[in-house]
Amino acid sequence: MTYVKRILMGLGSIALLALLMALVVPKARAVVATLVQVVNTTSNPVPNLDTERNARIPYQSSLALPNCVVHGYYCQFNFATVPAGYRLHAQNFSAFLNYNSGATAAPVAGLVTPTGLIGLPGVLGPAPPFVELGIFGVINQAVTAYFNAGSQPQASVFGNLVNSPEVPQEATLSGYLEDCAVTSCPAIQPPAQP
Repeated sequence: MTYVKRILMGLGSIALLALLMALVVPKARAVVATLVQVVNTTSNPVPNLDTERNARIPYQSSLALPNCVVHGYYCQFNFATVPAGYRLHAQNFSAFLNYNSGATAAPVAGLVTPTGLIGLPGVLGPAPPFVELGIFGVINQAVTAYFNAGSQPQASVFGNLVNSPEVPQEATLSGYLEDCAVTSCPAIQPPAQP
C-alpha cells in the first residue's frame, strides 16, 4: 500500500509541477517580449558592431628617409594625408633609427596632433651583427590621436642621427581610417585642461 501511495504522490507532484509551468512560462515570455521593441529604419538605423567595423579601414604610412637630418639632431616625417571623407585614428608610432657611433642619449619623437604634441620615448642599443653601424635607436609606442580629412600627420625624431643616403631613418604611423559617411565622424572633444 505504501508503495502505491509513493507512486501516486510522485505522479501528483509531476502533474502539479507541469500545471504550474504551463501557467507561469507563457506569462514570462509575454513580459519579456513586450519589454524590448527595436525599430530599425534606413533613415535612422540602429548602430551595431558590424556597421562600426565596416566603417574602419586599416591605415599604415611608412617612410624611409635618407639625408633627412636637419641641424644634426632631428628628422621630420610627413605621413600620408588623410583622404577626404575619412578621419584617422592613429594607434601606434614606431621608428628604427641609425645613430652616429658614440651616441648615448635615447631617441625621442614628437607626434604633432590637432590637440597638441605627443612625446614618444625610445631606447638606444647596439646594432644587430648585419648592420655596419654600431648604434641604433628604436621607438614603438601606442598613441591615441585623431586627424581630420585633408590633414597630414607629422612626427619629428630627435637624436644623434646618421645623415647618409645609404642609411635611411625609418618611421611608421598606423591605425585606422573611419568612414565619415557611415559614422558621421562625431566631434572629438579635446582633453580637459588641468
